[in-house]
Amino acid sequence: MVLVRRLAVITALSGACACSLISGAADLEVAPDDPSDASSAPPETSTPPPRGVDSGGVDFDDAAADATSEDGGSAPACGNDPSLVLYMRFDEPIGSPGAQHCAPGLVGRLTDGAAFVAAGKVGGAVDTTGGYVDLAVPPALAITGALTVAAWIRPAVLPTTGADYVFGRRGATAGPGYRLGLRPQGVTFIAVTDQSMSAEAVGPTVPVGQWTHIAGVYAPGVAARVYVGGKLEKDQQATNIAALGGLGLPTRVGIRGDGDPATNFRGAVDELRVYKRALDAAEIAALATP
Repeated sequence: MVLVRRLAVITALSGACACSLISGAADLEVAPDDPSDASSAPPETSTPPPRGVDSGGVDFDDAAADATSEDGGSAPACGNDPSLVLYMRFDEPIGSPGAQHCAPGLVGRLTDGAAFVAAGKVGGAVDTTGGYVDLAVPPALAITGALTVAAWIRPAVLPTTGADYVFGRRGATAGPGYRLGLRPQGVTFIAVTDQSMSAEAVGPTVPVGQWTHIAGVYAPGVAARVYVGGKLEKDQQATNIAALGGLGLPTRVGIRGDGDPATNFRGAVDELRVYKRALDAAEIAALATP
């Protein structure tokens, strides 16, 4: 019996920010709008695959896979910062028919072993061990200038080679995009141009099994920065790159943008934010104080 879950991700239109909306969980043999399904279905007990093993994902129907706006209409920005283009809280109850939303958005999909968990840093969270949240190719995240990616993470294990990505935008081949995650030596944030010139800042490692706030900031032609626990840990000069490339890149939470299973983040993610500007130290510190 295959379970299908959908996460409607409200993405920005004309600078409005994005919030998460859990649109429902349903067995394929039950009508997806059956209100009794979400409340009566037992929790999944399957063991997610280990890092580096691709379980093939979950096959969604065409309606669920359409990465188009929910209603095509307009809606007010959520919050007072128009630069906040993605905000995923992961704390609406599964099956909620009218969870908070503030703009038309894209459909994100829980893939492979990804699952919602109740014990987040603020409310609920998503555990991406063995899976990820697929956000398709959201236009709002095609940022070519300054940006910030920030999230609370609780790793279950740290990488010993390569990198485990909390958030990533990248195509099938190495190239433009940006991503935030963990390397064996610590937190990593990478910004890459169309010319494959990149800036990477690597900060200190984070504890296993504990919530830590991490953030990556890119200031065009200036620096790539890593913050851990609200404190600046690495300021890497980035005078070699200015505008980022890759307007049509896949975007995922819990893995690199291209979906390489060897880059899966094994742990929980909460309060994920993407801004189309470089937040300053005081703003990052505020995000790290829930």
